[in-house]
Amino acid sequence: MIAVTATVGAAASLVAAGLFLIYGDAGGGAAREGDKPRAEESGRQGRTLFKVRSPKVTGGADSMDVVGSWVTDGSYARGTGETVVGMDPGSGERKWELPLDGRICHSSERASASGKAAVVVAESRSSGSACDQLVVFDVDSGKKEWQQELPNGGGSSAYETEVAVSREVVAATWEYGSAAYSLSGGSPLWKHDLDDEGDCTNEDLSGGEVLTVVVKCGYSDDLRVRKLNPGTGTSSWESKLPGDAETGQVVSSDPVVVAVDTDPGTGVRTDVMSVGEDGKLTTISLGKEKYVLDPCQLYAESCPASVVDDDFLYVPSLAQGDGDGAQNEITAFDLRTGKLAWKSGAGKHRVIVPLRMEDGELIAYRLPAPGSGGEVVAIDPAAHGKKQEVLLRNPKAGAALESAFVRPREARILYEDGRLFLQQGAVPKSPDPHQKYVSAVFGAG
Repeated sequence: MIAVTATVGAAASLVAAGLFLIYGDAGGGAAREGDKPRAEESGRQGRTLFKVRSPKVTGGADSMDVVGSWVTDGSYARGTGETVVGMDPGSGERKWELPLDGRICHSSERASASGKAAVVVAESRSSGSACDQLVVFDVDSGKKEWQQELPNGGGSSAYETEVAVSREVVAATWEYGSAAYSLSGGSPLWKHDLDDEGDCTNEDLSGGEVLTVVVKCGYSDDLRVRKLNPGTGTSSWESKLPGDAETGQVVSSDPVVVAVDTDPGTGVRTDVMSVGEDGKLTTISLGKEKYVLDPCQLYAESCPASVVDDDFLYVPSLAQGDGDGAQNEITAFDLRTGKLAWKSGAGKHRVIVPLRMEDGELIAYRLPAPGSGGEVVAIDPAAHGKKQEVLLRNPKAGAALESAFVRPREARILYEDGRLFLQQGAVPKSPDPHQKYVSAVFGAG
């Protein structure tokens, strides 16, 4: 049973170890005092709206992944191991609970316009059960729309199955294949066996207006990015990524932007490729230990510390300085030229990370600092990052609670309708006081 607690966080010291895992020597990447943007201090005063207690870890495992979170106008839905729980996004009042056959293995990052989301779950609650069940449900009502067994073989590929929602289609990929279904009713739309298409294997998948996949093909392990029609699975174009790229993760599907690892054996995303409609590549060279793309993981839609619009890629720099004195900036790279366009600093003793675009502005989160809580700000790209408007200012008393959550390697931070949703991606069997909650939600009311 998952408990929801509405409270104001108790005052405590800042938990520096939880701050995004992005601290380090940025090689001069942090903003200088002269680069500090003008902040408009008109934001609403926030408070802790509610917290969601972590599920208990059972059996012999030391921890449990907690996968899936979605926000609509009427619901905040959270995966809690073998269940999805729906709550009122303002009060945390429980609205519904959806038990599943087994643990949630993977989830779609987004819900559809009709409010439907998808999860891949294990076939049973037994240890080692294959992740071969695709479940689609309504985020507002908690109704299970349908469930299908995936044709992913039930073996090792089943554990690597990923899922994404694109328009009114849900697609799943595994190492050697993929399949898509109608969100409404679950009727099969198409199925691909990649080993019959040039000896290719799937690397990554992203949804949205279009489906984008990264595949690795042939004996030379060439990486290619394909743009698919969600309803038919046909590729409108394919572009080959640089030959020294070992892995690729989709940062954005519209426009298509892919982060690649060109440093053998490190797994560090050193370059980002912007792919035009004609398949032409523009390279953005990030180098090593300057920017935070290392949260990109080897599963679908897994680059939570980066944002893309029609013109720019926004990434946070590694913070410069130690402990409470650390600070960084958001850097905007031009997608057409690959060049650095502008920077927007977090301010003194602040660390900032981009969240998403809204009405042409970049929404970003400034982490708690000594003596103050976190802030959500809007950055105007037209002003080249020199203007930041504070949208939500969280209380100092909740700083320790905030700091326990801000780990983008584990779970995305969501900001919807003036509310900030902080989430854990895993819970330990024996949690410390700051790990008792799987979610914490802040807002003005």
